[in-house]
Amino acid sequence: MIETRTTEVELRWRPAPLTRAIVTCSAAALAVAVISGYWQLVAFAAPLVGVLVSIGWQRHVPKVHVHAEPASQRCFESEEARLDVWVAAETDDGAVDLTLKTTDGMRLESVEMDSQDRQTAVVAADRWGRYPIVAQVNVVARGGLVMGTGMVDAADVFVFPLAPPQSTATPRTDLLDRLGTHLTRYIGPGVEYADVRRYVPGDQLRTVNWPVSARRGSLHVTERLTDRAVDVVVLIDGYPQPPGPATEATDRVVRGAVQVVQSALRSGDRAGIVALGDRHPRWLGADIGRRQFYRILDAVLTAGDGFETTRGTLAPRAALPPGAIVIAFSTLLDTEFALALIDLRKRGHTVVAVDVLEGPPFAEERDKLVGRMWSMQRSFMYRDMGTIGVDVVSWRGDATLDQAMQLVPDHRRRGRRRAGVA
Repeated sequence: MIETRTTEVELRWRPAPLTRAIVTCSAAALAVAVISGYWQLVAFAAPLVGVLVSIGWQRHVPKVHVHAEPASQRCFESEEARLDVWVAAETDDGAVDLTLKTTDGMRLESVEMDSQDRQTAVVAADRWGRYPIVAQVNVVARGGLVMGTGMVDAADVFVFPLAPPQSTATPRTDLLDRLGTHLTRYIGPGVEYADVRRYVPGDQLRTVNWPVSARRGSLHVTERLTDRAVDVVVLIDGYPQPPGPATEATDRVVRGAVQVVQSALRSGDRAGIVALGDRHPRWLGADIGRRQFYRILDAVLTAGDGFETTRGTLAPRAALPPGAIVIAFSTLLDTEFALALIDLRKRGHTVVAVDVLEGPPFAEERDKLVGRMWSMQRSFMYRDMGTIGVDVVSWRGDATLDQAMQLVPDHRRRGRRRAGVA
């Protein structure tokens, strides 16, 4: 069902051009009458002054409402979005003028005017974000003597980021004991060949390798590697960032999160998201399907109400299933976000932090020695975080996310394990 938003416009009133013309004529006539002594001009100015006085007892100032359908529109970058905006005022003269405007970053491709107070706008943006559609209303009231002007956000257009087509591999760790699409070194149901061994009581007959059994004179079975599933939860950093390169990293945080979620859902895995840094951190539990992808995009841009909110600075336990892999995107400049990563590691999750900050977070040029000291401090932080189990990888601008994720150490336990063994 398409939702329609109705917003009352708070008008700022000022004299209309007709009022200014009447005031000018009456003032000029009275001035000439007083200076030159022509009393006949007073009779000429009296009706004009009477019109000005009549403003107080003329009909009330009308209320103006702006309607938009749909109330919020969603699209991807460079994709066009269409919405209808019209205005309704409690006036009979029809002197209502509607003008649509957009904010910086969004293009108003075209405006189709059904009438003076109803328009259809086609907008597009090249960068993700939330863009309000601003409606400017001009209305003439009280016999044409006063004019009201007001601006209101008629609708919102949420532009989703586009993720690169390449898939992002999950960190190499022990996966959940659940059938999926990720090939592991565990022995169990699957299609990938692992080994041939002697038959033991309890083995299924369909696993018997008859050619090998005939050559060796005893029953042998074929072992296969099993495919398992994974739960991926993306953690994004929404804490205030200092000016300079850190603000540019916000774009990479969102794009990286979208790419990881897209890759996980394409592989049939469950994906969720947790956004920290706001007064009320928002999160969305892990799930599968295309619908989950758009719900995560809504949670990233705070569109709609399909996500949960909580209090505090730590990721809620309900947002992370047991054994989930946490991939965090952050500039790692805020201590509270680092503490949230450490808490997740203590819960037993595999945590990977992607550092999206390139270079020192200084808006102005600094001495080269300061930059080198900053790089050393970051390397020490990487080492300390790795000591407690949180792997930190750097995502540079000249590399793709999947290349950066290849630097994550392999935490899989060595040796083959039987299916069903943790």
